[in-house]
Amino acid sequence: MSGHSKWSTIKRKKEKTDGARAKVFTKIGRELAVAVREGGGADPASNSKLRECIAKAKANNVPMCIWSTLQKDGIAEYEGRRFTYEDVSEGSRKGIKLTYCTDSRPTENIEVNAKDSDLFICEGLYYEQEKSERAVTTGHMLYSEAALLAKKAGVKRLWLTHFSPAVNEPELGIDVARAIFPDAECGCDGKNIDIPYED
Repeated sequence: MSGHSKWSTIKRKKEKTDGARAKVFTKIGRELAVAVREGGGADPASNSKLRECIAKAKANNVPMCIWSTLQKDGIAEYEGRRFTYEDVSEGSRKGIKLTYCTDSRPTENIEVNAKDSDLFICEGLYYEQEKSERAVTTGHMLYSEAALLAKKAGVKRLWLTHFSPAVNEPELGIDVARAIFPDAECGCDGKNIDIPYED
């Protein structure tokens, strides 16, 4: 009988220890997933949140197969337990929407596709209204037309791009777009933005 009792004691201790480890793994897995999603990708060199989570995972002896696989695939198994993204995430949320359009006249299809975009990058070949005929014949948009599309689509931000080579300083006409859509600005090479997830 003492062998059975000894095994029961070991089993209870192991269950308690394994349960505590699973909670730590789940918490760290959740933090890893959030760090990748919100901190700027799966590269620890450029994502400080992820670097901190990896250090925490190592400090808690979480096997690499758990955190590496979770951050890349969203699914991992450890000691017979399957961890999924849903198990370690904070639930679903709205994604980030970016719409890009160039070499086109305004269409309802663009408006539909750009609906509720966080960032709408759209061509604005000319800002001068007197060049509207040229824009029509070449299949392009004016700043005002792009701004009107942004307004109708309910986007958050508009970046104008694809300017005519004849437009030396695109920023000179930005007020034309802003009169219709206040959150308009001119794009340029290398321009970037951080768009946070909505909580």
